[in-house]
Amino acid sequence: AEIWKQMTDLLLLLALFFVAINMVIYWAVAKALEPTWSILQTLNHVESGNMQARLPAFKLPELARIGDKFNHMVETLEQSIHRNHQLSQQLISLQETERKNLARDLHDEFGQCLTAIHADATVVLQLAKTKYPELKESATAIAQLSKHLMEMVSGLLQRLRPGALD
Repeated sequence: AEIWKQMTDLLLLLALFFVAINMVIYWAVAKALEPTWSILQTLNHVESGNMQARLPAFKLPELARIGDKFNHMVETLEQSIHRNHQLSQQLISLQETERKNLARDLHDEFGQCLTAIHADATVVLQLAKTKYPELKESATAIAQLSKHLMEMVSGLLQRLRPGALD
């Protein structure tokens, strides 16, 4: 009975020691993994577009290096996004400038020439009706073609017009 009592006490002590050791290990692992919660939250912030999110300075050297690299990566990403935004703005500005130049050239140069051709074709057509009937068909074709080209240029100018003006 005495040996049985000692054995049960020893087994009870061993069970309590086992539970205590497991609790200490659980606490130690939980304490060691605490930074992962911070890492996960920061990753979620960056994923949602918050480029100001940074990892805190960790006490463990391994995690501190990871935190430094992550923060440097987010800074680089933020700078890249900013540069892309600037380049997009420059591209839009260049496109608008090119559209303005193209529209001006179409209107001032090409449009004026077409107007002159159409006017000359109309004069030739009027003369062809009375003096030179053999030119009537050609003059009509030139007048119609120049009118069609003027309408096309007008349509192009309308499409080149910036949408912001509408």
